[in-house]
Amino acid sequence: MTTALTKARDYEKQGIYHQLYVCYGNIGDKEKAYHALKKSLNVYSSQTSYEDIYNLAALSIMYGPPSESVTLFNIALLKTPPERDDLRVKIETALKAIVR
Repeated sequence: MTTALTKARDYEKQGIYHQLYVCYGNIGDKEKAYHALKKSLNVYSSQTSYEDIYNLAALSIMYGPPSESVTLFNIALLKTPPERDDLRVKIETALKAIVR
């Protein structure tokens, strides 16, 4: 892993970190998954999916600062399409729980 990251170009590193996120998630290491996903995303990019931002927000509740969770859930809410009402409800519920 270290060799791949040191040899990779910046744009390639995001893909490597995203694959690490998937791997860590599959083995249940949520903290490492959080850190890998955080390194793999540019949350302000139009190319970043609302699902990835939501997943990062959910992981940041446990492993990041509270202000990060609020910001990420708000960005995810803005990017989530209206037809994904199920996810919009989850995001709004999480925001209410954090902002109490």
